[in-house]
Amino acid sequence: MLRRIDQLGMHFFARFDRHLWIIRCGLALMFVESAIDKALNFTFYVHQAADIGIPFPPMAIAAALFVEIAGGLALVTGIALAPCLLALAAYTLIVNFFYFDFWNMADSAAIGARKEFLKNIAVASGLVGVIFGASRS
Repeated sequence: MLRRIDQLGMHFFARFDRHLWIIRCGLALMFVESAIDKALNFTFYVHQAADIGIPFPPMAIAAALFVEIAGGLALVTGIALAPCLLALAAYTLIVNFFYFDFWNMADSAAIGARKEFLKNIAVASGLVGVIFGASRS
């Protein structure tokens, strides 16, 4: 009887891991798409970063590309998952304060920026949550 319960438990965790992988792929899609866009429109993003006051724009965009690609690959493959997800979460929160500073915007612009700001906090929280979910399976 105990052996059967253990087998059921192992089956549950195997199923849980597949579901977690699907969630990780969904998160990876956002970062990989963003990296591809940055690679194809690098000059645009460098100018945009300079306009909003990000220091050393070419290096910052190159670093963003690296973090998004490495994080996206880590999400899909599971290799170096925890450090890459922490880097993605930190990156998401840092970018949030530069791009979506709704507290400095007029009413109509502030509404959209505030929604994006809160969405990014949710994404960063989800990334940290995946770390804890991955450590359980």
